[in-house]
Amino acid sequence: MSKKDDFKTNAEELKKNGWTIVKGVFSPDEVKALREKVLLSYQQGYGKRDLLSNPHLSHIIINNKIINSLRHLLGGKPVYYGDSSFQIASKFGYISNGFHKDNAYKTTPNAPDWEEDYSVLRVGIYLQDHANHSEGLILKSGSHRYPDLNKGKTVIVPSRPRDVIFWYLTVTHSGNAKLMVW
Repeated sequence: MSKKDDFKTNAEELKKNGWTIVKGVFSPDEVKALREKVLLSYQQGYGKRDLLSNPHLSHIIINNKIINSLRHLLGGKPVYYGDSSFQIASKFGYISNGFHKDNAYKTTPNAPDWEEDYSVLRVGIYLQDHANHSEGLILKSGSHRYPDLNKGKTVIVPSRPRDVIFWYLTVTHSGNAKLMVW
């Protein structure tokens, strides 16, 4: 299967489920370099600032691999709306912030957010294995169609370090998921 076919499948998953994982976006060396830059950013106090103002991570906003993925998923030119950050859950001491949506009219059924397909995406670059470990993204698949936090199938997203997760702002989600091992 070609990369173009993969993007077609990802776009179909995004439309159907409200989220998709684009596999293997980054090389192992790129992941290592990003991890180092995230740690340096944390050490230098950039944790609460937008990535575009971060001298170590601003390049990720205009990364061709991310932009190319967005173009294929959205079917057009992406626009950055100035909302990005990074976190190191173990350093910041974060716990799950509960299920929520990021769109403007989260629970208003007759609002514009719910009249047609939503075209604003979050981009999640998780630099560790969340297929087997906690602290990743949990979401409700299919919830992008409903202004209700209880709709959709709960999924702990099985992302790996080279992957990038894309989801609509209308998807019910939460960070720092706890993966239970039995």
